[in-house]
Amino acid sequence: PEAVDPQPSVERPAISSARLERWAGAEHGGDATPLREGEQIATSEREHARLSLGQTRVELSPGTLLVPERLQPDVRMRLERGEVRVEFNPEHPGEEGFVLETASARVEVVGTAFRVRVAADGSTDVDVAHGVVLVSPLPFGTARRLLAGQSLHVESRGRPPLREFAGPEAVDPQPSVERPAISSARVSSAEPSPTPSSRRVAEDAGEAPSAVVGAAPDHRERPARPLDPDARFELARRLTQRGEYAQARHELYAIVRGGRAREQARAWSLVADTREREHDWAGAGEAYRRAADSQPNGVYGRTALFALARLREQRLGDLPGARHAYRAYLEAAGGAPLAAQARLGLCRLGELALCPPGQEPAEAPPR
Repeated sequence: PEAVDPQPSVERPAISSARLERWAGAEHGGDATPLREGEQIATSEREHARLSLGQTRVELSPGTLLVPERLQPDVRMRLERGEVRVEFNPEHPGEEGFVLETASARVEVVGTAFRVRVAADGSTDVDVAHGVVLVSPLPFGTARRLLAGQSLHVESRGRPPLREFAGPEAVDPQPSVERPAISSARVSSAEPSPTPSSRRVAEDAGEAPSAVVGAAPDHRERPARPLDPDARFELARRLTQRGEYAQARHELYAIVRGGRAREQARAWSLVADTREREHDWAGAGEAYRRAADSQPNGVYGRTALFALARLREQRLGDLPGARHAYRAYLEAAGGAPLAAQARLGLCRLGELALCPPGQEPAEAPPR
C-alpha cells in the first residue's frame, strides 16, 4: 500500500542501467527488474533489496522506504525511513553526483561508501566507510565534511542540529602525515617584507582543522584514509559552487601542503578564484603569485601569472606590477594562447611598440 507511485498519471520510462533485486532472509540476490525514476522501493520487515546503477550500489535494509527521484546523469534519492548502504562509484569522476536526502539532512557524495539511517523521530545518522561526504542539516544548515571512520547525527527539525562523532582513529580529519608544516623558505622568503594579505594567506594555509569531539562506541579501529588530490579538488569545486569559500580553501590548502608543484599551482589558482568571488583583490593577487611561483614553467603557473597581471592592472591599480607580470608571462609563455592578450595589456600600459596598428592608447598611463 505504501509503494504507490507519487505521480500515477505519468508513466516514466525504465532506466536501462538501473536494476532492482529483492531477497528475503539469508539468501543474497534475486531476479533483477528495471527501475523507473520516482518509483518507490519499499522492503518488508524480512526483506532486503539492492539497486544497481552501473558500478554504484544502494542496499536497502528491512523496513526501508526509498524513492529514487533521479537516476541519470546525477543521482538523487529520498530516504523516507529505514537504512541504506551506498557505494558510489561514478564512471566519470567529477562529472557525476549522488545526493541522498532525508527529512532532516542532505548527504552529498564525492566517491565513497557510507550508511544512512532514519529514526522514527525523523533524525538521521550518517556513517562513512571510506571516501568523503558532505552532510547538510535541512532546511538551511551548513554543510559538514565527514571522512572515513566518522559519523554524524542530525536531529529532526526543531531540535539541536548536530552531534558529531569520530572513531578513535579519526579525531583529526587530516592525519599528521598529510599536514606537514609549510617551510619558512617556501612561505616567507618569497617576500622580504610580507604584506598583510600575504601574512593572512600564509596563516590560512597553515591553519589546523576544527576539532571533532566525542567518540562513537561502535566504531572499529581502522586508519582514516587521507583524501587524494583529485577528491579534494572535486570537494573544493562543490564547496565553491555552494558559496562556502572558506571550507573550499581549507581543502585547497591541504593540497598546497602536500601536493606536487602542478597540484600546488592549481590549488593556489583556485584559492585566488575564491578570493576574487569575495572581492578580496589583495588576497587573490597573493594567491595568484604563489601559484606562479609554485610552477613557473607549467600551464597553471603561467596562467596564474597572466591572471595576476590582469588583476594588478584592473583591480589593484598596480601598473608597474602589472607591467612586470605581463612581461614575465610573455617570457615564460612565448606563443601561448594568452600571449596576444598580454601584449595588449602592455600596450594599454604604454608599451606602444606592442600595440597592433590603430590600437595605440590615446594617452599613455603613468609609468
